[in-house]
Amino acid sequence: MKRLLVSGLLVILLAVASSTPMFSTGDSLVDPTLAFAGGNGNGGGNGGGSEDPAPPTCTGDSHVVVKLDPGTNVAAINSKYGTETVRQFPGVDIYVLRPAGGGTGASTIAGRMSKHKNVVWVEVGQLGGNNADADGFSAAVLDQFTQAALDQFTAAALDGFSTAALDQFTVATLDQFTAAVLDQFSLAALDGFSQAALDQFSQAILDQFSQAILDQFSQAALDQFSAAVLDQFTQAARDGFTAAALDQFSAAALGQFTVAMLDQFSAAVLDGFSAAVLDGFSAAILDQFTQAALDGFSVAALDQFSQAALDGFSAAVLDQFTQAVLDQFSTAILDQFTVAMLDGFSTAILDQFTVAVMDQFTQAALDGFSAAILDQFSTAILDQFTLAALDQFTLGVLDQFMAAVLDQFTFAYFHSLTVQALDAEFGATARSQSGLAAINAPQALLTSTGAGVVVAVIDSGISDHWYLNSQIAPGGYDFVDFDADPADETNGIDDDGDGMVDESFGHGTHVAGIVNLVAPDAMILPIRVQDSDGGGWSFIMAEAIQYAVDQGADVINLSLGVSCPSKVLEWAVDYAAFAGVTVVAAAGNTDSPNVHYPAAYYRTIAVAALEDTGVKASFSNYNAYVDISAPGVGVYSTFGEGQFAWWSGTSQATPMIAGAAALLLEINPTLYPAYVSDLLGMSAQDVDPLNPGYEGQLGYGMANLALAVAIVP
Repeated sequence: MKRLLVSGLLVILLAVASSTPMFSTGDSLVDPTLAFAGGNGNGGGNGGGSEDPAPPTCTGDSHVVVKLDPGTNVAAINSKYGTETVRQFPGVDIYVLRPAGGGTGASTIAGRMSKHKNVVWVEVGQLGGNNADADGFSAAVLDQFTQAALDQFTAAALDGFSTAALDQFTVATLDQFTAAVLDQFSLAALDGFSQAALDQFSQAILDQFSQAILDQFSQAALDQFSAAVLDQFTQAARDGFTAAALDQFSAAALGQFTVAMLDQFSAAVLDGFSAAVLDGFSAAILDQFTQAALDGFSVAALDQFSQAALDGFSAAVLDQFTQAVLDQFSTAILDQFTVAMLDGFSTAILDQFTVAVMDQFTQAALDGFSAAILDQFSTAILDQFTLAALDQFTLGVLDQFMAAVLDQFTFAYFHSLTVQALDAEFGATARSQSGLAAINAPQALLTSTGAGVVVAVIDSGISDHWYLNSQIAPGGYDFVDFDADPADETNGIDDDGDGMVDESFGHGTHVAGIVNLVAPDAMILPIRVQDSDGGGWSFIMAEAIQYAVDQGADVINLSLGVSCPSKVLEWAVDYAAFAGVTVVAAAGNTDSPNVHYPAAYYRTIAVAALEDTGVKASFSNYNAYVDISAPGVGVYSTFGEGQFAWWSGTSQATPMIAGAAALLLEINPTLYPAYVSDLLGMSAQDVDPLNPGYEGQLGYGMANLALAVAIVP
C-alpha cells in the first residue's frame, strides 16, 4: 500500500450527515488500492444470495480516518486523542490521522473519537500491505491496455511524431482546417504524416486536379499539343514543382498558395516570359483561338494552336486571352472540378477514412492514406502541364486562377470533413462493433435511448471531447483538486516511480463514451476521484457517490474498486440505493474470485467481463456474487481529447450495464435499483455452457438489452 501515503489512500468517504457518528474498526480502513476496473460482488441481491462475499485478509489498525463537521479544529481533535495529521482533505473535512505515541492503538482512539459531537464518521485500518493491490492499476488494467489498445493505438501514433512532419503543418496551414477538423486530426495524427507523404501531397493535388481537367478535354484535343512542349513541361514540373513546392506545405500553402507556388519558380523561369513571346501574338490568332477555347477547345482550334502561334501573341492579346480562359475555366471547369473530383474524393477516400482509421494512425496507416490519395490523383497532369506551360501565364492570372481553385476546393473539400459528418460516422461505426451487437444494444435503441436519465461516471474525469460534450450534465466535480472542473488531467510525469506516466489518463473518457454508445440521449455527470497516475482514496469515492446522488444522478458507474471492505464506502452505496439510485460496479481484472469493493456490496450491480462470444475474459474476476456480464475486450470508445481507442477490462463492461440501466429508467423512471437488476438478470443469456469451471460465477450471463427493454413494466 505504498501509494497510501504517497499518491492516495483509496478509502471512500461518504459524507452521510448522520446525527449518529459512524464508527468502523478493524480491517475496513482506508485502502489505497482503489484501482480501475476493480470489484466483483452480488449487486442488487439478484444474483448470488443475501450474504456478502467473504472479504480478503485486510488486518491492522495503524491509522484513523475521520470526517469532521465543517469548522471543527482538527488540532484540537489531535490534542484530545493523542493523534497527528498525516493528510487532510479540507474540501470535504476529512483527515487521515495516526497515533502520536503512548501505545494507544488506532482502534481504541477511533472508538473514543466516535463519541465526539463533531465527528461525522471514523474508520480505522492498516496503511501498508499488499503492494500488488496498490499497483492494481498498472498490474491489471495497464496489462490489458497494452494488449488490447496499444496494439492498435500504437507507439507510432502516440509517440512517433517527428518534428519535421509537424514543421510542414505550420500555424497558417492548420488555420485552414476548421476547429472541428482539428478536433479530429490531433497532433498525434498530424505528426504521423511522414515526410514522404507530404512530399507526395503536391503531386497528389495535381493528379486529382488533372483528372478533373482531363474529363473536360478529349484525347483528340490533348493529342494536338506539341510533343516538344509537353516534354519540356513534364520535365520542368518534375524538376521544379514536386521537389520544391510542397517541401513548403506551410502558411502560404493554403492561405496564399499562389505566392508559395510562384516562390518555387526560379527567376530564370519567370524571365522566360520573354519580350519575343509577349510581342508576338496576332489578334487574328487570338480571336480564333479564344473562341475555340471557350467553345471547348475543339480539334480544329487546336490544329491552329501550333508552336508558331505560341510564339506570336502580343502582350495585350495574351492578357485578353488569359483572362477569357480563366473566366471560362472558373465557371465551367471549376464547377466540374468541385462536383466530379470532390464528390469522388468524398466517396472514395472519406468513406474509407473513418474515425476507426483515425484512431489507428500508425506510420503504416498514414502511408496507406497517402497512397489512397495518390490513387485518386492520376499522373496525367504532370505529363501535360509543367512550368513551361505555366510560364505562358502572367502573375496576375496565376493569382486569380489559384484563388479560384482554392475558393472552390477549400469550401467543398473541408465541408465534407465537418464534425457532423465524422460524428455520424463514429456513431455508426462504434455502435456496430461486435461487443455492442453481442448485447443487442442497437435493437434496444429502437425502444429507448436513455433520454431524461443522468448517469454519474465516477472515475478519472472526462476530457473535453467533441463527441461527448453535448451530453455532459452540469454540476460535475473534481474530488482530487476540489474544484468544479472534473476534467481528465495529466502532468506527463511518472509520479509514483512505477515506470508509467499518468497511466489513468483517458480512462474516464473511455468509460463515458461507452455509456453514450449504449444510451446516447442520457446525460453524463462527470466526477473525478482518481489522479492522473491512478491514485485515489476509497473514502473520496464514497464522498463522490453521495455527491452524485445529491446532484440528481439516476445511475452511478464505478469502473474502479478497492480490495478491502470499508463501512464508509458501503454506507455510501446504501445511501444511493435508498435514494433510488442504481449503482453499477466493475468486478475487477485479476482473474480471481477475490471480492473487490464496492461491487461486492449487496446493493450494487456487479459486472464481469466476457469476450464478445460469451467466453469469460481472461482477466475478469468472477464468483457467485457477480450479477451480470457484458463484453469487455477491445471495446472502441472515446479517448483523450477528440480521439478514440480500444480498451479492455471490466471497466469497459460496466458502462454497458450502466447504459442499459439508463435505457430501462427512461421507459419507467420509478424502477428501484433492485428491480433494474432483476430486469437485466431475467433477460440475460446464460453463458455457463461456454464457461466450464465458472458456472454460476458470471451472474445471470450476457446482458440482452433488446429483451430487457421489452419486459419493462
